[in-house]
Amino acid sequence: MKQMKVVFIVPYYGAFPNYFALFLKTCAKNPDYHWLIVSDIKKPCPYPDNVRQLELTWDALKALVKSKFAFPVSLEKPYKLCDFKPAYGYIFEQYIKEYDYWGHCDIDLLFGDLKRFLPFEKIQEFDKIGHLGHMTLYRNSEEINRMFARPIDGVLRYQEVFSTEASCVFDEWDWISINHLFLHGKKKVWMFDSFFDVYPNDDNFRRVERERPTGNQSYGADHVEKWTSFASWEEGKAFQWRYRNGSWDKTEVAYVHFQKRNMQLPEEPLSENILCVPDAFLPLEGETIPKAYLRKARLHTLLNKKRIRWNVKKLLYWIIVKTSPIRHPFRRTQEKG
Repeated sequence: MKQMKVVFIVPYYGAFPNYFALFLKTCAKNPDYHWLIVSDIKKPCPYPDNVRQLELTWDALKALVKSKFAFPVSLEKPYKLCDFKPAYGYIFEQYIKEYDYWGHCDIDLLFGDLKRFLPFEKIQEFDKIGHLGHMTLYRNSEEINRMFARPIDGVLRYQEVFSTEASCVFDEWDWISINHLFLHGKKKVWMFDSFFDVYPNDDNFRRVERERPTGNQSYGADHVEKWTSFASWEEGKAFQWRYRNGSWDKTEVAYVHFQKRNMQLPEEPLSENILCVPDAFLPLEGETIPKAYLRKARLHTLLNKKRIRWNVKKLLYWIIVKTSPIRHPFRRTQEKG
């Protein structure tokens, strides 16, 4: 039987995170999966055999993307690439012909044992695996690679998304996004969620999960666990550690996603066992989390700067939304005066 081949397409411009070498190390531990880094950044460290780089300048990438569509495409900043993720199979089709599945992933994560959580015999049962932008796989076929362009109720959502510079969360859940297109098209979707997605708006590590709406014009709310968590990477396996009811619960996961976090590295090189705490990578010594980190987490609970900043932002947004009927007529009156 032919060995199935899977590749993650990762366009990246700017500067790699300081722990990019750790990301590559976790890729190397998954030799049955491949990664294609699309970038003009000079390699900061050697790439493992299953990771290769497609050297494209930012201007060359923009030209490639724009050549694929018959309408004006807005792609001024690299962050906008998030909305184009569901179209990577179409945009980069000339580079992935040998693969059975392609996908996209972020690089602010550490992979565990992917083959345990994403075995090829199960993957091939689905057209799409995953429902969030930090890791998703698609069947590499002409139909699936063009699902992003399907209409819903006469609406070609991808044209609206690709022609605006605003972020539309097209790769996840928003008003008619890629998940809605697959569900509406009766395609087989595996809502894969065996990962530790770290909530960004908290000083502590807490797992966040996203609701999975099925309506064509809906998006899911975030649900954040109340338990203090840590993470570890041990000899190619990733784990979430929860402290609840006075003891540690250790769960293996496919990967850990450190979204929107600046993770610090120690001066000494890390070994095969790594402890992940807010906001640093450290050597994992022993078989449990040192109590000092738990005490620090409790202090963060009392004075949680990230949570405070996030609540202030939400309050300001609520004020703007609720007062807009008042502010806008007032502003027009002031402009006329």
